[in-house]
Amino acid sequence: SEDNPQAGSEPVNGAGSHLKAQDITAAATLTTGSDTWTSETRLGVHVSKRDWTGATLPFTELTGDAVTIGGAITLPGSFRETAADVSETVVFHFGAHALKAGGALLHRQDTYDWLPGSAGRFLFGDLPTFTAGTGAFYQTVRTTPAPDLGINDLSGLIEDSWQATPALQLFAGVRLDHEALPANAIAFNTGWARVSGLRNDLRPGTTKSGGFGPRAGFSWDPSGSGTTTLRGAFGVVPGQYDLAAFAEAAQFDGGVDVRRATGTLAWPQVGPAVGTSAGQALTMFGADVRLPRAIKMDVSLSQHVATATSLTVAVGYRHSDYLLQRQDLNRVAGNVAVGSDGR
Repeated sequence: SEDNPQAGSEPVNGAGSHLKAQDITAAATLTTGSDTWTSETRLGVHVSKRDWTGATLPFTELTGDAVTIGGAITLPGSFRETAADVSETVVFHFGAHALKAGGALLHRQDTYDWLPGSAGRFLFGDLPTFTAGTGAFYQTVRTTPAPDLGINDLSGLIEDSWQATPALQLFAGVRLDHEALPANAIAFNTGWARVSGLRNDLRPGTTKSGGFGPRAGFSWDPSGSGTTTLRGAFGVVPGQYDLAAFAEAAQFDGGVDVRRATGTLAWPQVGPAVGTSAGQALTMFGADVRLPRAIKMDVSLSQHVATATSLTVAVGYRHSDYLLQRQDLNRVAGNVAVGSDGR
């Protein structure tokens, strides 16, 4: 636990906030086999908790004097994850080949009780306007419970390692991943669909899953004694969906009300009775969101230079695809008019 932690890059000192973190992990592995095969079974459980409470006073900024008081605008927040996984891997040896096959099932139960701006935000021009109580107010108010999400991840792997010659070993394989997000976590907002023609309840992976990951590589020992070894590998690694972004879409599906006020304010009073409703805040996924993936390439050269001494030089490359990009639908996508000055 930590008292008065710094909340990222926000212009507050964190006074009055508190962070409590807890992680519990347990695992068991059973290995068995014979001269021709090896089996490894693994069971695991993981529990993670993060409780971040905010300060007593809401975030308050005096913009003209560059002064801020109160807690961070992003607090409070509570995050919990309980995960259980089981996996089985079997390796069969057939002469110069070693065939590996396996599968794994992971279940995660996540609660994201976090609503940025829920503690309120006050803006004043300077100390005189703060004293007079004249400024602007913003707050998000939740009207539905925090999302509690259950996610299942099923994966399978098959790989063959071939000792082609005494000096050359080749391997190739493929991994398949399927991550199932909850189907009814995001409520369909009929009002938004009527005025925009867009659905807010699209789930990532509904149309494009992309959990296919081939990999291949080699190991070359020219002398066969291990003095010089050249290794290389290439692979496509499927990622996981951003669960924080999915929880945001599940929460901001019409269940969050934005309240604003300008003029005379009753600082530091916050709550559903302060200000007027500016409407619902919505977060949604586009139809082309895919499972993230990474393309990885590695090459290394190891050289035995003296007794109990070796030198290894390695070069790696990594490229990530299909990462999420946030777009503000309140902004016009392009120019809608031209002024008299040509702009």
